[in-house]
Amino acid sequence: MSLLFSGNIGPEIHVELWKPEENTDTLLSLLGNRPVYTTLIKDFSNEKRKIEKLTVNLLLKRIFGYDINIKYSGTGRPYLENETCEISISHTRHCIAVAMHTKEKIGVDVETIQPRIKNIQSRVLNTDEIHSIQPENELIHSTLLWSAKEAIFKASDVTDVDFKDNICLSFFIPETKGIFDAEIKHPKLYKRFKIFYTIYPEFVFTLCYPL
Repeated sequence: MSLLFSGNIGPEIHVELWKPEENTDTLLSLLGNRPVYTTLIKDFSNEKRKIEKLTVNLLLKRIFGYDINIKYSGTGRPYLENETCEISISHTRHCIAVAMHTKEKIGVDVETIQPRIKNIQSRVLNTDEIHSIQPENELIHSTLLWSAKEAIFKASDVTDVDFKDNICLSFFIPETKGIFDAEIKHPKLYKRFKIFYTIYPEFVFTLCYPL
């Protein structure tokens, strides 16, 4: 079993983090070998995409205790048919994440810690955010900032967001895990958020939820 984390973050949020090590046959077995899941992945030729799809469904089944039908809104946001709660999904090669809030839109993101993040700093971070980066921890700090903005974008559920100008992150010094404030200032939405994060050896995890 490849579960990295399973638990609540606050009274209304549940998170599941899974390290993708199983193949499709193992995941189908964990899902009870139901035909619905074979059908779900039949149109995917890429093994990685099959594993992502099956793992997300496995994590949702862990949360709810039964099979869940995922739908997608016009903005690409996942939602659950016949459920009032909100979900968010993210995946990288090191982790597949699913988060559920009992009633509010949330955003979850996982990002691999890798040097290329430095190449996009000027496109997604404002001047204050760039200046806040700790030089001795530049790679991880930059990755956290980028991941937080991705999570906020998902939680906001609006299009045409300029990550640099519309999303603002408060100052924080990265620790193994922590919380900091953020907000989105968009023509269609102004909202304040909390960002919960955890740093893992190969990736960072961020969760955005509204104040």
